[in-house]
Amino acid sequence: MSFALLGLGLAFALFAAGSSALAVVVGLAFPFLDRATRKADPRTRASVLFALGVLPALGGTVLALGLVLPAWLLREPREAREGAGPALVLLASAGLLLVLLRLGSALRDYLRTAETVREWTAQGRPLGGLPLAATRFPHDFPVAALTGWRRPRLLLADRLMDALLPDELEAVVAHELSHLEARDNLKRLLLRAVPDPLAYCAAGARLRQAFEEASEAGADASAAHRVPPLRLASALVKVAALVPPGRRLELGLVALHHEGSLAARVGALLEAHDRTTLPDPPGSRWLRGAGMVALTALALLGIASSAFPLVHDALEGLVHLLS
Repeated sequence: MSFALLGLGLAFALFAAGSSALAVVVGLAFPFLDRATRKADPRTRASVLFALGVLPALGGTVLALGLVLPAWLLREPREAREGAGPALVLLASAGLLLVLLRLGSALRDYLRTAETVREWTAQGRPLGGLPLAATRFPHDFPVAALTGWRRPRLLLADRLMDALLPDELEAVVAHELSHLEARDNLKRLLLRAVPDPLAYCAAGARLRQAFEEASEAGADASAAHRVPPLRLASALVKVAALVPPGRRLELGLVALHHEGSLAARVGALLEAHDRTTLPDPPGSRWLRGAGMVALTALALLGIASSAFPLVHDALEGLVHLLS
């Protein structure tokens, strides 16, 4: 087998092994962290759940691209002609298949959502006077949703617009702006795309649902610093009453209505009615998170560069073991 092909096979094999191991860890840790963060700030809870959701794929990627592939490229002689045994081929195929299936599923969801948004936008008309691009369109579902993360657009259905008072509509817009500041659309897309076995088990589904509920509660809490909390609570109750029985939006965008969390969200807004604490400045949480990721990546890069000889020796042993 060629030098490059064997290196890629090792990278995919170790990605599959690393992400699977971390998926087991996350699956076991999720129930405890889920309970431990229920009383935390909803944005903090959403951040913890998002980190858990991407950890298996991120860990597998760091292992494959940050350690395995560089160590192989830098330390393995180009003239070497080692062979890959059936076990290594099977493990590498599992890693490649996992990546292709997850990315394909995310792409399918993205294209389906994009097509629906184009239809809604074509049927509707632009709305002015709002802090971001917005479209009002006819629909029997009370849609209030934010689409896109590079060029965000607010989508508001006629049914919702006709039912809400002007101050309630202002609260809905504040809620969606909070989603925009938290990059919740991008986070949802990443959680749908990350390739790891966690996505195919019940723990993964519960984790993603918990993240979506926490992100909605976080957007409510942030919006409550812009508008009176009772105003947003009133809008939530009105929108929920307009939802047709048995209907839900199965799209990759953040929407105001989220099944199963209405009572908790309204209760939290009622509790926030008398609070006077101010939120973090817009974007500050994102900047702190990006800084932590950058520092962690630099630290891992420094550790990895010194570990390449040991990693290469381990890879040689693995090739011989699985041959």
